[in-house]
Formats: sequence, C-alpha cells, structure tokens
Amino acid sequence: MAADDTEIAALFTALAVRAAAAILQFDCRKVASRQKADQSMVTAADEAAEAAILPGLAALHGVPVVSEESARDAHAGGTLRTNV
Repeated sequence: MAADDTEIAALFTALAVRAAAAILQFDCRKVASRQKADQSMVTAADEAAEAAILPGLAALHGVPVVSEESARDAHAGGTLRTNV
C-alpha cells in the first residue's frame, strides 16, 4: 500500500525531529570533523543526523535514497544510491 501525502509528511517530520535531536547532542564549538574525498567537510553531527534519518526512510519501500554524508562510501567502491 502506497503512503499518502499526509503519511509521508508525518514521516518526514518525525525524521527531522530525530535528526535535530541527534545534532543537538554535539557542541558546535567542539564537534569532530573530517574532510571527505571531495574535500568538503563533514562533522560527527552531520553523520549522526544521517544515521537518524536513513533507517526511517525504509518505510518508503523501494524509494532510492541519495545520501550526501555517505558519499565517502562511493569513493571507496561502495554505492552512493541505495534503495530502502
């Protein structure tokens, strides 16, 4: 059964709240960061937010997900695009 717009909006809202909670666990003045292969920066807070969001997207069965912070996996021979 396909999700309707209201269900999708509720899912995205819940995921945004989870991501925000994950980000707020970090002190922005002291959060660890690293440089990705494309030379852009990513912080531990970015990765925590992504980790909070991606599992929730599994509710959208078969929908491709492009994840910015996981781009490092693509450079290591992994895949940037994932179907959940």
